[in-house]
Amino acid sequence: MTKPLTQPYKVVTSNRCLLGEGPVWDSQRQVICWLDILNGIIHEYSPSKNSHRQIPLHDMVGAVAMCKNGDLIAAMKSGLAIVERDSGAVKPLVDPESHLPGNRFNEGKCDPAGRFWAGTMALSEVEGAGNLYMLDTDGTCTLKIPGVSISNGLAWTSDQKTMYYIDSPTRKVVAYDYNHATGHISNQRVAISIPEKEGSPDGMTIDSEGMLWIGHWDGWQVARWNPLSGQKLLSIRMPAARITSCTFGGDDLRDLYITSARVGLTNEQLEEQPLAGSLFVVENCGFKGTEAVKFGYSEASL
Repeated sequence: MTKPLTQPYKVVTSNRCLLGEGPVWDSQRQVICWLDILNGIIHEYSPSKNSHRQIPLHDMVGAVAMCKNGDLIAAMKSGLAIVERDSGAVKPLVDPESHLPGNRFNEGKCDPAGRFWAGTMALSEVEGAGNLYMLDTDGTCTLKIPGVSISNGLAWTSDQKTMYYIDSPTRKVVAYDYNHATGHISNQRVAISIPEKEGSPDGMTIDSEGMLWIGHWDGWQVARWNPLSGQKLLSIRMPAARITSCTFGGDDLRDLYITSARVGLTNEQLEEQPLAGSLFVVENCGFKGTEAVKFGYSEASL
């Protein structure tokens, strides 16, 4: 039986994103970063300082991950790039879909070896127009999964043997055997099937027990799922329908940060959910996350 999580959420800032996404905790600076994809803004908030800053990129940005030197790697509509954290300067790396101007990047994360994985989707959301890519630490970009519709959540197990992946319209989390040394994936199988009444699976993270936390688009919730049994373990009811992703943060990775969106909502729906687009946090949620892996490139290789 699914258990509700009773700890109340808090609204982190007064900012409301159009399409909030991609939260990642920077353990070095002790800040939470997240995105407003369609407005092309990286947000950064320090809980200890109660300070909020923005890095405008002037391009849609679907995902970011930390680099070892403190900068960010970003998956933008114009391709993959390094973003200098303090100045906001953008250093383009590669655009694997320069021939597909109707696509944009949507969601990405570093694997246990420090490679950056990021997927695409059509702006029109036409089925099968997107792809999942892997950017290796030497700058090589490889197509990993073709023909996806809305490339979304990624997670890897602590034993570095399994990768989980979401293509949202399928309503499934699929698992792959993952080769840590090469980044090769194989043996696709369904780990979790999400009933339509739950909303569509969006971004996700993995906790220290190997359970998956998934944002449910049009599902009003973040839920914890067991990828070994396919069962839903618990749910956090949220004040916004379009919950997009989540990640653990804080000193001991026990605070759950949750992103949401307001894009596509009618005026009536926005009146019903005025907090749509907020970044939320459930402090000391009772579970612990895993450290975000940093992109392991060297300046010389790129």
